[in-house]
Amino acid sequence: MKSRTKFCIVDAFFNCFLFTPLVLLFWYGTYAVIDLVVFDFFSSRLTAAIVTLVFGAAVEFIVTYWQDALRGWSASRGFLLVSRFYNYLLACANICHYRAVEELYNQWAGDGIELTTNLQTAMTAILILWGMRAGRNITAIPFAITVDTDADGWFSAPTLYQYPASRPFFYLVDTLITVLVVWTLGPLHWITLGYVFDATLFPDNFTLSMAVSCITGYLSVGFFSLLQDRVKNLSIRYDKSIAVKILLEDLFIFGATAGVILTWKGVGMAVGTLAREFPVYHGAVDVTGVYAHLVSFVLLSVCYVSGSLVGKGADMDGSNAEGVGVDFSRAYFAHFFEDYIRRSDEEVSDQKKTR
Repeated sequence: MKSRTKFCIVDAFFNCFLFTPLVLLFWYGTYAVIDLVVFDFFSSRLTAAIVTLVFGAAVEFIVTYWQDALRGWSASRGFLLVSRFYNYLLACANICHYRAVEELYNQWAGDGIELTTNLQTAMTAILILWGMRAGRNITAIPFAITVDTDADGWFSAPTLYQYPASRPFFYLVDTLITVLVVWTLGPLHWITLGYVFDATLFPDNFTLSMAVSCITGYLSVGFFSLLQDRVKNLSIRYDKSIAVKILLEDLFIFGATAGVILTWKGVGMAVGTLAREFPVYHGAVDVTGVYAHLVSFVLLSVCYVSGSLVGKGADMDGSNAEGVGVDFSRAYFAHFFEDYIRRSDEEVSDQKKTR
Protein backbone atom coordinates (compact mmCIF):
# COMPACT_ATOMS: atom_id res chain seq x y z
CA MET A 1 0.00 0.00 0.00
CA LYS A 2 1.39 3.40 -0.99
CA SER A 3 2.11 6.00 1.68
CA ARG A 4 -0.46 8.38 0.20
CA THR A 5 -3.18 5.76 0.50
CA LYS A 6 -2.27 5.12 4.13
CA PHE A 7 -2.36 8.83 4.91
CA CYS A 8 -5.72 9.19 3.12
CA ILE A 9 -7.24 6.48 5.32
CA VAL A 10 -5.90 8.06 8.52
CA ASP A 11 -6.99 11.54 7.40
CA ALA A 12 -10.50 10.27 6.59
CA PHE A 13 -10.79 8.82 10.10
CA PHE A 14 -9.69 12.07 11.78
CA ASN A 15 -11.90 14.21 9.51
CA CYS A 16 -15.00 12.12 10.11
CA PHE A 17 -14.68 11.21 13.76
CA LEU A 18 -12.72 14.08 15.33
CA PHE A 19 -12.87 17.28 13.31
CA THR A 20 -16.48 16.96 12.11
CA PRO A 21 -17.84 16.40 15.65
CA LEU A 22 -15.75 19.35 16.89
CA VAL A 23 -17.17 21.57 14.13
CA LEU A 24 -20.70 20.46 15.06
CA LEU A 25 -19.90 21.11 18.74
CA PHE A 26 -18.89 24.66 17.82
CA TRP A 27 -22.15 25.10 15.91
CA TYR A 28 -24.13 23.75 18.87
CA GLY A 29 -22.39 26.13 21.27
CA THR A 30 -22.71 29.12 18.95
CA TYR A 31 -26.44 28.46 18.52
CA ALA A 32 -26.77 28.39 22.32
CA VAL A 33 -24.87 31.68 22.64
CA ILE A 34 -26.98 33.34 19.91
CA ASP A 35 -30.17 32.23 21.66
CA LEU A 36 -28.85 33.51 24.99
CA VAL A 37 -27.54 36.86 23.75
CA VAL A 38 -30.05 37.72 21.02
CA PHE A 39 -33.21 35.61 20.97
CA ASP A 40 -33.70 35.73 24.75
CA PHE A 41 -33.09 39.49 24.73
CA PHE A 42 -35.76 40.48 22.19
CA SER A 43 -39.41 39.72 22.77
CA SER A 44 -39.97 39.36 19.02
CA ARG A 45 -38.27 36.44 17.32
CA LEU A 46 -38.55 38.26 14.00
CA THR A 47 -36.60 41.22 15.40
CA ALA A 48 -34.01 38.86 16.86
CA ALA A 49 -33.64 37.11 13.49
CA ILE A 50 -33.15 40.42 11.68
CA VAL A 51 -30.53 41.59 14.20
CA THR A 52 -28.70 38.26 13.87
CA LEU A 53 -28.82 38.48 10.08
CA VAL A 54 -27.50 42.04 10.04
CA PHE A 55 -24.55 41.13 12.25
CA GLY A 56 -23.65 38.02 10.25
CA ALA A 57 -24.00 39.63 6.83
CA ALA A 58 -22.15 42.78 7.94
CA VAL A 59 -19.08 40.81 9.08
CA GLU A 60 -19.15 38.70 5.90
CA PHE A 61 -19.38 41.88 3.80
CA ILE A 62 -16.48 43.53 5.63
CA VAL A 63 -14.09 40.59 5.27
CA THR A 64 -15.01 40.25 1.58
CA TYR A 65 -15.10 43.89 0.49
CA TRP A 66 -12.04 44.99 2.49
CA GLN A 67 -10.02 41.79 2.17
CA ASP A 68 -6.98 43.59 0.71
CA ALA A 69 -6.98 46.09 3.57
CA LEU A 70 -7.25 43.25 6.12
CA ARG A 71 -4.34 41.47 4.47
CA GLY A 72 -2.19 44.58 4.65
CA TRP A 73 -3.26 45.41 8.20
CA SER A 74 -2.49 41.91 9.47
CA ALA A 75 0.99 41.93 7.94
CA SER A 76 2.31 44.27 10.64
CA ARG A 77 0.75 42.33 13.52
CA GLY A 78 1.01 38.87 15.02
CA PHE A 79 -0.33 36.64 12.25
CA LEU A 80 -1.17 33.69 14.47
CA LEU A 81 -3.42 35.70 16.78
CA VAL A 82 -5.00 37.84 14.04
CA SER A 83 -5.69 34.87 11.76
CA ARG A 84 -7.40 32.81 14.46
CA PHE A 85 -9.48 35.76 15.62
CA TYR A 86 -10.45 36.32 11.97
CA ASN A 87 -11.59 32.70 11.67
CA TYR A 88 -13.45 32.91 14.98
CA LEU A 89 -15.32 36.10 14.10
CA LEU A 90 -16.16 34.96 10.57
CA ALA A 91 -17.31 31.53 11.77
CA CYS A 92 -19.64 33.21 14.27
CA ALA A 93 -20.92 35.50 11.51
CA ASN A 94 -21.56 32.53 9.20
CA ILE A 95 -23.56 30.77 11.89
CA CYS A 96 -25.49 33.97 12.70
CA HIS A 97 -26.38 34.28 9.00
CA TYR A 98 -27.47 30.63 8.90
CA ARG A 99 -29.44 30.93 12.16
CA ALA A 100 -31.25 34.01 10.88
CA VAL A 101 -32.15 32.37 7.57
CA GLU A 102 -33.48 29.36 9.48
CA GLU A 103 -35.61 31.50 11.78
CA LEU A 104 -36.96 33.66 8.95
CA TYR A 105 -37.85 30.58 6.92
CA ASN A 106 -39.63 29.05 9.92
CA GLN A 107 -41.51 32.33 10.48
CA TRP A 108 -42.58 32.36 6.83
CA ALA A 109 -43.50 28.68 6.57
CA GLY A 110 -45.13 28.43 10.00
CA ASP A 111 -45.52 25.39 12.22
CA GLY A 112 -45.85 21.97 10.69
CA ILE A 113 -43.95 22.78 7.51
CA GLU A 114 -45.00 20.34 4.82
CA LEU A 115 -42.48 17.98 3.23
CA THR A 116 -43.33 19.26 -0.25
CA THR A 117 -42.68 22.88 0.82
CA ASN A 118 -39.26 22.00 2.17
CA LEU A 119 -38.37 19.95 -0.89
CA GLN A 120 -39.52 22.66 -3.28
CA THR A 121 -37.58 25.31 -1.35
CA ALA A 122 -34.42 23.18 -1.27
CA MET A 123 -34.57 22.56 -5.01
CA THR A 124 -35.47 26.18 -5.80
CA ALA A 125 -32.46 27.40 -3.81
CA ILE A 126 -30.02 25.06 -5.54
CA LEU A 127 -31.48 25.76 -8.98
CA ILE A 128 -31.02 29.50 -8.46
CA LEU A 129 -27.44 28.88 -7.32
CA TRP A 130 -26.83 26.77 -10.41
CA GLY A 131 -28.33 29.51 -12.58
CA MET A 132 -25.92 31.99 -10.98
CA ARG A 133 -23.04 29.50 -11.47
CA ALA A 134 -22.57 29.38 -7.70
CA GLY A 135 -23.41 25.73 -6.95
CA ARG A 136 -19.85 24.88 -5.92
CA ASN A 137 -20.15 26.85 -2.69
CA ILE A 138 -22.44 24.57 -0.68
CA THR A 139 -20.24 21.74 0.60
CA ALA A 140 -18.35 21.46 3.89
CA ILE A 141 -16.40 19.14 6.21
CA PRO A 142 -15.98 16.12 6.15
CA PHE A 143 -16.03 16.22 2.33
CA ALA A 144 -13.64 19.19 2.35
CA ILE A 145 -11.38 20.52 5.10
CA THR A 146 -9.18 23.58 5.37
CA VAL A 147 -5.80 23.33 7.09
CA ASP A 148 -4.59 26.51 8.82
CA THR A 149 -1.21 26.84 7.15
CA ASP A 150 -1.76 28.97 4.06
CA ALA A 151 -0.69 32.43 5.23
CA ASP A 152 -0.78 33.94 1.73
CA GLY A 153 -4.41 33.10 1.06
CA TRP A 154 -5.77 33.42 4.57
CA PHE A 155 -7.72 36.64 3.99
CA SER A 156 -8.68 35.86 0.40
CA ALA A 157 -12.46 35.92 -0.14
CA PRO A 158 -13.11 35.96 -3.90
CA THR A 159 -16.36 37.47 -5.10
CA LEU A 160 -18.55 35.29 -7.29
CA TYR A 161 -17.99 37.08 -10.59
CA GLN A 162 -14.44 38.15 -9.70
CA TYR A 163 -14.68 41.84 -10.49
CA PRO A 164 -11.53 43.66 -9.35
CA ALA A 165 -11.57 46.34 -6.65
CA SER A 166 -10.35 48.78 -9.31
CA ARG A 167 -13.94 48.77 -10.66
CA PRO A 168 -15.62 49.93 -7.42
CA PHE A 169 -19.29 49.84 -8.49
CA PHE A 170 -19.15 46.36 -10.01
CA TYR A 171 -16.98 45.13 -7.13
CA LEU A 172 -19.54 46.41 -4.61
CA VAL A 173 -22.45 44.75 -6.44
CA ASP A 174 -20.45 41.54 -6.79
CA THR A 175 -19.70 41.56 -3.07
CA LEU A 176 -23.36 42.12 -2.20
CA ILE A 177 -24.42 39.25 -4.48
CA THR A 178 -21.82 36.98 -2.89
CA VAL A 179 -22.80 37.81 0.68
CA LEU A 180 -26.54 38.43 0.48
CA VAL A 181 -27.57 36.00 -2.27
CA VAL A 182 -25.07 33.13 -2.41
CA TRP A 183 -24.58 32.97 1.37
CA THR A 184 -28.35 33.08 1.93
CA LEU A 185 -29.38 30.53 -0.69
CA GLY A 186 -26.69 28.08 0.44
CA PRO A 187 -27.97 27.94 4.04
CA LEU A 188 -31.56 27.86 2.80
CA HIS A 189 -30.75 24.76 0.74
CA TRP A 190 -29.07 23.11 3.74
CA ILE A 191 -31.90 23.99 6.13
CA THR A 192 -34.75 22.79 3.95
CA LEU A 193 -33.00 19.64 2.70
CA GLY A 194 -32.23 18.90 6.34
CA TYR A 195 -35.95 19.25 7.12
CA VAL A 196 -36.69 16.80 4.29
CA PHE A 197 -34.34 14.28 5.89
CA ASP A 198 -35.93 14.97 9.30
CA ALA A 199 -39.36 14.14 7.89
CA THR A 200 -38.31 11.02 5.96
CA LEU A 201 -35.71 9.27 8.13
CA PHE A 202 -37.68 7.72 11.01
CA PRO A 203 -39.08 10.97 12.43
CA ASP A 204 -40.79 9.10 15.29
CA ASN A 205 -37.63 7.30 16.43
CA PHE A 206 -34.88 9.72 17.48
CA THR A 207 -32.16 7.12 18.06
CA LEU A 208 -32.80 5.29 14.79
CA SER A 209 -32.97 8.56 12.85
CA MET A 210 -29.65 9.65 14.34
CA ALA A 211 -27.95 6.33 13.58
CA VAL A 212 -29.26 6.06 10.02
CA SER A 213 -28.32 9.68 9.30
CA CYS A 214 -24.75 9.14 10.54
CA ILE A 215 -24.25 5.85 8.71
CA THR A 216 -25.86 7.00 5.45
CA GLY A 217 -24.10 10.34 5.59
CA TYR A 218 -20.62 8.94 6.16
CA LEU A 219 -21.13 6.27 3.49
CA SER A 220 -22.28 8.92 1.01
CA VAL A 221 -19.31 11.16 1.77
CA GLY A 222 -16.99 8.16 1.38
CA PHE A 223 -18.59 7.18 -1.93
CA PHE A 224 -18.27 10.67 -3.43
CA SER A 225 -14.72 10.97 -2.07
CA LEU A 226 -13.75 7.79 -3.94
CA LEU A 227 -15.56 9.09 -7.02
CA GLN A 228 -13.77 12.44 -6.99
CA ASP A 229 -10.75 11.49 -9.12
CA ARG A 230 -12.95 9.99 -11.84
CA VAL A 231 -15.17 13.06 -11.93
CA LYS A 232 -12.07 15.25 -11.97
CA ASN A 233 -10.78 13.40 -15.05
CA LEU A 234 -14.16 13.80 -16.74
CA SER A 235 -14.14 17.50 -15.91
CA ILE A 236 -10.72 17.84 -17.54
CA ARG A 237 -12.01 16.03 -20.62
CA TYR A 238 -14.88 18.54 -20.95
CA ASP A 239 -12.82 21.67 -20.25
CA LYS A 240 -13.78 23.04 -23.67
CA SER A 241 -17.46 22.12 -23.31
CA ILE A 242 -18.40 24.48 -20.51
CA ALA A 243 -22.10 23.50 -20.23
CA VAL A 244 -21.32 19.78 -19.80
CA LYS A 245 -18.46 20.58 -17.43
CA ILE A 246 -20.67 22.75 -15.18
CA LEU A 247 -23.50 20.20 -15.17
CA LEU A 248 -21.11 17.39 -14.25
CA GLU A 249 -19.45 19.35 -11.46
CA ASP A 250 -22.72 20.71 -10.04
CA LEU A 251 -24.38 17.29 -9.88
CA PHE A 252 -21.32 15.78 -8.22
CA ILE A 253 -21.14 18.54 -5.59
CA PHE A 254 -24.91 18.36 -5.02
CA GLY A 255 -24.71 14.63 -4.28
CA ALA A 256 -21.66 14.99 -2.05
CA THR A 257 -23.29 17.82 -0.12
CA ALA A 258 -26.45 15.79 0.47
CA GLY A 259 -24.18 13.26 2.19
CA VAL A 260 -22.56 16.05 4.21
CA ILE A 261 -25.97 17.36 5.31
CA LEU A 262 -26.98 13.86 6.40
CA THR A 263 -23.73 13.53 8.33
CA TRP A 264 -24.26 16.89 10.04
CA LYS A 265 -27.83 15.89 10.90
CA GLY A 266 -26.77 12.64 12.56
CA VAL A 267 -23.65 13.96 14.31
CA GLY A 268 -25.50 17.12 15.33
CA MET A 269 -28.22 15.02 16.97
CA ALA A 270 -25.52 13.07 18.84
CA VAL A 271 -23.76 16.25 19.99
CA GLY A 272 -27.04 17.76 21.18
CA THR A 273 -27.93 14.58 23.06
CA LEU A 274 -24.55 14.47 24.84
CA ALA A 275 -24.82 18.15 25.77
CA ARG A 276 -28.26 17.60 27.29
CA GLU A 277 -27.21 14.45 29.13
CA PHE A 278 -24.01 15.97 30.55
CA PRO A 279 -24.70 19.68 31.12
CA VAL A 280 -22.14 22.03 32.66
CA TYR A 281 -23.26 24.45 35.37
CA HIS A 282 -21.71 27.45 37.06
CA GLY A 283 -23.82 27.72 40.14
CA ALA A 284 -27.39 27.46 38.86
CA VAL A 285 -26.51 28.69 35.37
CA ASP A 286 -26.27 26.21 32.48
CA VAL A 287 -23.10 27.16 30.57
CA THR A 288 -22.89 24.04 28.42
CA GLY A 289 -23.28 26.01 25.20
CA VAL A 290 -20.62 28.57 26.16
CA TYR A 291 -18.12 25.82 27.00
CA ALA A 292 -18.95 23.94 23.80
CA HIS A 293 -18.46 27.15 21.80
CA LEU A 294 -15.07 28.04 23.30
CA VAL A 295 -13.50 24.62 23.87
CA SER A 296 -14.31 23.35 20.37
CA PHE A 297 -12.78 26.43 18.75
CA VAL A 298 -9.61 26.16 20.85
CA LEU A 299 -9.24 22.47 19.95
CA LEU A 300 -9.80 23.11 16.24
CA SER A 301 -7.25 25.94 16.35
CA VAL A 302 -4.70 23.76 18.15
CA CYS A 303 -5.24 21.10 15.47
CA TYR A 304 -4.79 23.75 12.75
CA VAL A 305 -8.24 23.20 11.21
CA SER A 306 -10.18 26.26 12.43
CA GLY A 307 -10.52 27.28 8.77
CA SER A 308 -12.94 24.38 8.31
CA LEU A 309 -15.47 26.41 10.31
CA VAL A 310 -15.39 29.30 7.86
CA GLY A 311 -17.32 30.04 4.70
CA LYS A 312 -16.11 33.06 2.76
CA GLY A 313 -16.24 34.38 -0.77
CA ALA A 314 -17.56 32.28 -3.64
CA ASP A 315 -16.18 30.35 -6.59
CA MET A 316 -17.94 30.44 -9.94
CA ASP A 317 -18.94 27.07 -11.41
CA GLY A 318 -16.86 25.99 -14.37
CA SER A 319 -14.27 28.74 -13.91
CA ASN A 320 -11.48 26.37 -12.85
CA ALA A 321 -9.59 24.32 -15.41
CA GLU A 322 -7.89 20.94 -14.92
CA GLY A 323 -10.71 19.58 -12.79
CA VAL A 324 -10.07 21.99 -9.91
CA GLY A 325 -13.81 22.66 -9.65
CA VAL A 326 -14.33 19.23 -8.06
CA ASP A 327 -10.95 18.94 -6.36
CA PHE A 328 -11.80 19.23 -2.65
CA SER A 329 -8.94 18.52 -0.27
CA ARG A 330 -9.40 16.18 2.67
CA ALA A 331 -5.69 16.04 3.48
CA TYR A 332 -4.68 16.67 7.07
CA PHE A 333 -1.57 14.69 8.03
CA ALA A 334 -0.93 14.27 4.31
CA HIS A 335 -0.74 18.05 4.05
CA PHE A 336 2.02 18.30 6.65
CA PHE A 337 3.95 15.26 5.36
CA GLU A 338 3.58 15.92 1.64
CA ASP A 339 7.35 15.81 0.97
CA TYR A 340 7.75 12.52 2.85
CA ILE A 341 4.81 10.96 1.00
CA ARG A 342 6.14 12.00 -2.37
CA ARG A 343 9.64 10.65 -1.68
CA SER A 344 8.28 7.41 -0.23
CA ASP A 345 5.98 6.74 -3.17
CA GLU A 346 8.75 7.57 -5.64
CA GLU A 347 11.02 5.04 -3.92
CA VAL A 348 8.31 2.37 -4.14
CA SER A 349 7.81 3.14 -7.84
CA ASP A 350 11.57 2.96 -8.50
CA GLN A 351 11.80 -0.40 -6.69
CA LYS A 352 9.01 -1.84 -8.85
CA LYS A 353 10.77 -0.67 -12.01
CA THR A 354 14.05 -2.37 -11.03
CA ARG A 355 12.43 -5.74 -10.38
